[in-house]
Amino acid sequence: MESTAKNVIRSAGPVQRVTVAAWVAVVALLVLLHNPFSGYVTTFTSDGTPCPVQTTTLQQTLQMNTSEVAASVQALKDCGPVEVDMSFSEWGTVDPALGWFRSLMHVLVSLAAITLVAGVVWLLFPSKRPL
Repeated sequence: MESTAKNVIRSAGPVQRVTVAAWVAVVALLVLLHNPFSGYVTTFTSDGTPCPVQTTTLQQTLQMNTSEVAASVQALKDCGPVEVDMSFSEWGTVDPALGWFRSLMHVLVSLAAITLVAGVVWLLFPSKRPL
């Protein structure tokens, strides 16, 4: 028993076969231009809150009680750069072949557009042979 894909391709007309071949080639080209093999950028480093300036002397620091020490330590923990997760629409590859294809959304929209065009061409030029 043959697969449905083989039956569809065998019964396709010449324009439909060219459409399928062109669609496969363009999808492969888009994936290569996007270069997902280089990895994705999904986070960025934000400046965060600025660290407090040290204004106390050593004597004042030694005389601090435990709650003041805890507050000082917490202030130092909360300051500095912060890793922020990017939204899915901002994800991109590390090293795309073309800069515009860095964005995952650009590639997905391009793939959808190419698939839509190929589908319209497939439907506009039906095969003369029955499935």
